[in-house]
Amino acid sequence: MIQNNIDDEFLFNLYKENIISSTTDLNGTITSVSKAYEKISGYTKEELIGQNHNMVRHPDMPSYIFEELWNTIQSGNIWKGEIKNLKKDGTHYWVYATISPYKNNNGSIIGYASVREDITDKKDIIELNKKITDMLNYIKEGYLIVDKNMKVSKNYSNKCLEILNTDTLYNKDISELLFKNDKNLKEEFDTAFKYIKKANKKQQNLYISLLPTKHELNKYVITLNYTIMIDGNILILITDITNEEKLAQKVLHEQKMQKMIITIAKNKKEIIDIGKTFEGFLLKVETNKTINNKFMQYIKMELHRFKGLFAQLEMLYVTDAIDTEESHIKELEQTNNSEVEYYLIILCSNLRMAFNRDLKMISDILGKNFISSNQIEVNLDKLNSIENNLLTILQSDENSKNTIRECIKDIRKLKGKTIYNELYIFSKTIQILSKKLEKPMFPFELIGDKEALLDYRHKKIMSYLVHIFRNSMAHGIEPLEVREERSKSHQGKISCIFKIKNKNLLILISDDGNGLDFEKISKIAIEKNLIKIGDTINLSKLIFMEDFTTYNKATNIAGRGIGLSAIADEIRKLNGKIRVINRPKKGLSFFISLPYMPIEYKTESFTKHICDAIILNSQQYLTEDINLNLISTSNIEKLSFKDESVVLKFDGKIEFFCYISFSIELLNAIFEFTTKDIIDQLDNKDISDIRSNLLQESANTIIGLSIKDFPKELGQLTMGIPCKIDHRILENFCLKNEFSSFIIKTNRGDLNCTIIDI
Repeated sequence: MIQNNIDDEFLFNLYKENIISSTTDLNGTITSVSKAYEKISGYTKEELIGQNHNMVRHPDMPSYIFEELWNTIQSGNIWKGEIKNLKKDGTHYWVYATISPYKNNNGSIIGYASVREDITDKKDIIELNKKITDMLNYIKEGYLIVDKNMKVSKNYSNKCLEILNTDTLYNKDISELLFKNDKNLKEEFDTAFKYIKKANKKQQNLYISLLPTKHELNKYVITLNYTIMIDGNILILITDITNEEKLAQKVLHEQKMQKMIITIAKNKKEIIDIGKTFEGFLLKVETNKTINNKFMQYIKMELHRFKGLFAQLEMLYVTDAIDTEESHIKELEQTNNSEVEYYLIILCSNLRMAFNRDLKMISDILGKNFISSNQIEVNLDKLNSIENNLLTILQSDENSKNTIRECIKDIRKLKGKTIYNELYIFSKTIQILSKKLEKPMFPFELIGDKEALLDYRHKKIMSYLVHIFRNSMAHGIEPLEVREERSKSHQGKISCIFKIKNKNLLILISDDGNGLDFEKISKIAIEKNLIKIGDTINLSKLIFMEDFTTYNKATNIAGRGIGLSAIADEIRKLNGKIRVINRPKKGLSFFISLPYMPIEYKTESFTKHICDAIILNSQQYLTEDINLNLISTSNIEKLSFKDESVVLKFDGKIEFFCYISFSIELLNAIFEFTTKDIIDQLDNKDISDIRSNLLQESANTIIGLSIKDFPKELGQLTMGIPCKIDHRILENFCLKNEFSSFIIKTNRGDLNCTIIDI
């Protein structure tokens, strides 16, 4: 007989420490618990005994379970089942409980005893599996498994069939399914997958990170999440985020719209001025008849300039539209002139539509009269000063000219036409790009005479300077981590100093960024055959060459290689100079010198002075040269467009359009008079040629006679070729710009002329 050396007390203690057990009276009040019960519940014996057993009941447990339990044990039977209980700390545990009644010697039930098995881990795994299954079968979720050959296994969800638009996925190539319409992404995916197949586990995780994680497919926007499984296959979770993406885009659009409205509300004058100039540019493109490389380069430079100006004002549609058209023009340069001419018509239509879309949004929010109003807020002290000057004129004529000149200066200062105001606009450019590029900046430092008037010849150049500031922010000012490595301040700095010296305007624009990388510039110049190895050349001049850029990809901020070229061209037109001062890794400066002579003549009446000159010479031409009788001449406020009309563009210190319109009857009279002595010698072709050129020739004659009487203060003017134009375009343009107009009536028809300030 083998002796049992284990005593009962040891077994009892072992039982209490490892078996989850308890007893209750007939009402469920706890009368005893094991140490294992204390451990799993988090309560001490003292806290449990005397309390009802439902103190550990979890709210997730349905009440019918306990009704069934009590009915069973009160009937003298044993109940078994799974119960989720609540711990003292608020967490839960699962047990498989066996509850039985215990009786006294008489066979009466006097309480209940329960023994439990901890099944928490098992239940949590089951619950986790259920959650994963539910998640993967959710309406937005898809999952599939692919092998190392990129073939889909039999394991995939129904959502994948919907997203990938197919009846079955089994054994199909995942790359073809996901990226069949995107050659570049498919190539990236295939290359990464090829390396994943050969790599070890550590390398696989690296290559997994190179796989595309977001993609547009069919009508869906999806995210892709990849997990390498134990067997080497790859689980791909496909999440439909189409609605979230639409919402995000809508929120982003709303934010951009709010930014635009706030910016426009603060800069009403700028949007009105830029809008006028932009319409003038579109009109010039539409009326131009000579398409050559020089004109196409002009279009590219102007588009780039306007994109910078509109972006500075946070304009939504027109900025994106210009960016799109810039790319189209690049592609179009290899096509023939007829295609280019057709495209330019579409370009102007698209840009005008986008600009008007922005204007409508502004008008809808800020009011219909916001853009059209010419009201300007002025300083009361300045107005008092102007009033005193005018009183001086009334009292004495001795210094009237000088006093009037001072009045005009003051008025122009009130209207913001100072060099300081034109340059200070770029503080907004820096603020906007600072946020967009996440590059903190010190406030823009502008130093110069705040009273110095703007030379009107410089107005276009001033707007082109936006490219210097955008390049400084995009490519000059370094990211934070680079500035830290170079022991620079976290905040970048851009400054501008200007002064007038010896009839020249001197401007110095500086940043404390990267400076120019001459090694990189030289390498790119050699690749583009701009220079040869060993050439001695000032490399800084290369950045002003057309289409030269050190960046592989253009953005809507910079990188097309147009901006600096455009600035240099405009400066050269005025016999000015531009050069760079490079400090590698410390910063870059642009030094600009321009001839300076501000016009003090240009006021709102300049269009009337030009009209007066044309009236005088038109009357003389029609009465003395064509022998017609003059009936009346009058200024008109409402535009009057006759049967035949042309537009001439004038460039110089100021820019304006001259619109001349002839009635058919008047043109017939001019034809009869000019051909009366030779009509018998002309054949039908000769007559047709004369008539087809008569409109332009007559307009040229009148303007040619009138130019000598234009105000001398306008200086040298360049006249464009007379072009025919759609009346509707001109009417729309006149609504946004100042104009003067007159009509001359004769016994043989009418002549109308309109001068439009642009």
